[in-house]
Amino acid sequence: MPGSILDKLHATWPDLELSVCVLDRQKAPVAQHRRMDTRLLSSPLLKKLAYNVYFQGYDPKQAARSEWPKLTQALVTGGHVRSLRIEAKPDETRYKGDRVMDGTEPEKMMRLDITPGRRLAFLEELTIHVEGHWGGLPYPWDAEHRRLFREAIDASRLRMLDFGSDKPDPLFSALMGSLPRLKVLRFGIPRDGSVSVASRLIKSLKSLESLDIDQAQLGIDKLWPTIMKRKDTLKELILRPTTAGYCNPQYIDIDRLYTLSIQFPMLERLGWDAPCGTDVSLSTPSGHHEANKAG
Repeated sequence: MPGSILDKLHATWPDLELSVCVLDRQKAPVAQHRRMDTRLLSSPLLKKLAYNVYFQGYDPKQAARSEWPKLTQALVTGGHVRSLRIEAKPDETRYKGDRVMDGTEPEKMMRLDITPGRRLAFLEELTIHVEGHWGGLPYPWDAEHRRLFREAIDASRLRMLDFGSDKPDPLFSALMGSLPRLKVLRFGIPRDGSVSVASRLIKSLKSLESLDIDQAQLGIDKLWPTIMKRKDTLKELILRPTTAGYCNPQYIDIDRLYTLSIQFPMLERLGWDAPCGTDVSLSTPSGHHEANKAG
């Protein structure tokens, strides 16, 4: 955004709320438009941001050049972001478009560059998805980082946490019991099917209204009793598709769908993966009455 325009916004409407969405900067034909607009992202008027962050590393446990430090500095300077959605992507040229980074970025861990005293005090919604060179990457939540993140935010304000296919158990443990307003939660089940920490977190979320689970079938048997405990508050339940080796789909038992239809009185939106051609009727447990196609 031209500086003169941003100055005009600040001077004319000091109570304005800016919502910014800038994705796929690699595809911008003008080099300047591929660069991070730190002045805009540092604006105290910025309240909602959806943004791509680019990095050059391969291992989330190793330091590498990335835009994470520059973005973090901008957000802390502005200090008023309520909704933050970050899609982190590799900065490469072969398939993704032109390079974004200029090589002057510091080599640090590929994550929010939170140091003691840095605050994101108004944060209410947080989405972090990390796209690797060969699929999704976990966001590194070591003990020091999650402690600093916990100090940087006001957990009682959080209303949404979305980690895509990742399941950050260390962060879940750090936030356990301190999320009275959390209404939306999304995470993924790993190949080993471990869900114990996620299950305890869900049990603690008395206000949960939306639950979205990637690779749901891998942990559905262990999670189901916990999901049932939220049957009186859930308005949305998304159980995303699960695949095994060679992309073979694994489907959730259709009887659970019947249970949802009769025991979740608040449910308004349901995501469910069923084989194409499956006949589903929710009028009886056996599902053999007049059917609708599900796929």
